[in-house]
Amino acid sequence: MSRQFRRLTLVVAMLLLMAACAPIEDDSAAQGTAAGRTAVVDASSLSSPAPTAMEGTASAPSLSCEPDDLELTRPGTLTAGTSYPYYAPFKKGPREAPEGFEPDLVEALAERLGLSEVVWETAPFDSLYAPGQKPYDFSIDQISITPERAEVVNFSQPYYTIQQGLLVREGEPIGDASTIDGLRGFKFGAQTGTTGLTYIKDVIQPDTPPNEYNDTNDAAQALAVGQIDGVVIDVPIALPLTEQFPGTTVSAQFPTEEGYGMAFQEQSNLLDCIDSELASMIEEGRLDELQNTWLPELNVEIPVIEP
Repeated sequence: MSRQFRRLTLVVAMLLLMAACAPIEDDSAAQGTAAGRTAVVDASSLSSPAPTAMEGTASAPSLSCEPDDLELTRPGTLTAGTSYPYYAPFKKGPREAPEGFEPDLVEALAERLGLSEVVWETAPFDSLYAPGQKPYDFSIDQISITPERAEVVNFSQPYYTIQQGLLVREGEPIGDASTIDGLRGFKFGAQTGTTGLTYIKDVIQPDTPPNEYNDTNDAAQALAVGQIDGVVIDVPIALPLTEQFPGTTVSAQFPTEEGYGMAFQEQSNLLDCIDSELASMIEEGRLDELQNTWLPELNVEIPVIEP
């Protein structure tokens, strides 16, 4: 190989190396910016990290929460899904026009988003956090955020934190139990699809399988007539049931620290906008005002049974 040819070969190799190291301009930055739009707080991060804007891109585009830009089932209307019967103080009253803590929360969110109407759709409880198309924008029905549920729906940030409670008949031996082991010999029941039923099966693990009921009222009725010894249910639902079913009491609670969240079928600008407004309500103290209006009687001391 001649010296001149070797020199030419070296020059070509250097040019190729410089080209490989040069920045490549494409549309990946724009794609990363669009993908990086996130909710203020995405409660599905209980099971996986919340998405963040990609590094090396310009700031994410501003989120438009104008009524005409929202992804809604009905234009200009916030449509909420829930189950029926209702459980006070979270919801009560007519099926089509409930009152309570959650309706007031939804009404406040609709007003802040510039929407003129709220419509309620009812469905079985366990369908509210199931995958698939729904005739509503989101569901709100004391739905505890769990990693399993967060795999198939997207949750808002929590709007209320609760523990599981033990609803029993007054004066019965189960009410004296202070350990999980002391509960295993009793007969339990709970509503199908609830975290209370999951707690019975996974943590208490009673000697006999728990009874499952279509709704919480059915479970409480079975308890009142002596068909079962205890119902595991959210404390803020259990306490009002003691008035509905005289002779029952909440004897204990379990430190589950569950958060109620609104469930969305897919990531959308509506979820982002609702989370943003919910965060503002928390910061402004507005959420505390709603809780103090509807839930003050829930601030009671109940013995704790550790798992």
